[in-house]
Amino acid sequence: MKKFILIFVFAIIASFTSFSQVTKADLTKAMAELNITEASFESLGFNNLHSFYTDGTNKKISNVYKKVNGEWTNKVYFADNGVVLESAKNGVETSRQFFPYTNISYFEMTTTGFYITLKN
Repeated sequence: MKKFILIFVFAIIASFTSFSQVTKADLTKAMAELNITEASFESLGFNNLHSFYTDGTNKKISNVYKKVNGEWTNKVYFADNGVVLESAKNGVETSRQFFPYTNISYFEMTTTGFYITLKN
């Protein structure tokens, strides 16, 4: 009986543990295989983002950012714990968004683009 309870407790603990599906090593390996750097990305896409509205509603959206878009510049880099998107207007950084690796379901990388899909 004690073994059963012990096994049951470990199963419950394991079910609450969340492991990252995507890691920094996965991203750097993909870049090495494509022979590119983070500066190579001309477009950056983010899927399953929550957008909240003033009336209290929200919905999931997708955003695609261009590296250079008029006065705006966007760049991505891979931190130890997640992906960071930096946006700047006329050379002055205006925002920084952080996407933890544990929230990334999967990614797509091309020689000119990087796209992530967040978990639901």
